[in-house]
Amino acid sequence: MDHPYFGTVATVHGELSWEGQVELDGRAIPVWLSTSETCATELDAAARFPCQVKRFDAAARAALCRDLVDGAAVRAYLDHHLAVLAPEVIDHCFARRRGAVGCERVLGPIELTRVYLSPDDPDRFAVFDYSLGEDVTSYVLAVEFDATGAIAGIVMES
Repeated sequence: MDHPYFGTVATVHGELSWEGQVELDGRAIPVWLSTSETCATELDAAARFPCQVKRFDAAARAALCRDLVDGAAVRAYLDHHLAVLAPEVIDHCFARRRGAVGCERVLGPIELTRVYLSPDDPDRFAVFDYSLGEDVTSYVLAVEFDATGAIAGIVMES
């Protein structure tokens, strides 16, 4: 199947699959699409996430800041890493944000590492994974968007 944004989307056992990347702030971010064949009509809606990655990244970061104050996922992520990482690794991660304040200081080292698109799941239509880095941890903060593009949740995953 061909799509204007995704190009050729492979069909394997009734599933549509695509892998690509999008650029954000000079970094290549992997984008993965996986959905049932019956959701092929949702590909246009799924394409808006990588096409507007900067806008959705900003929305995700704002949600992470709100969660830091009012939620539990970001605090659990930070507490876990402060407990298990060596002090020099923590210093290295946060040295990039010296001089920053508040949420920017705390969440500055956490970068978008991957975007998953799953148009057959209206509650987890797109998931933006944030991490201190794959060389530092296997845990991510997954910011979930619903089919309308609204934040549906934030969870810590491994």
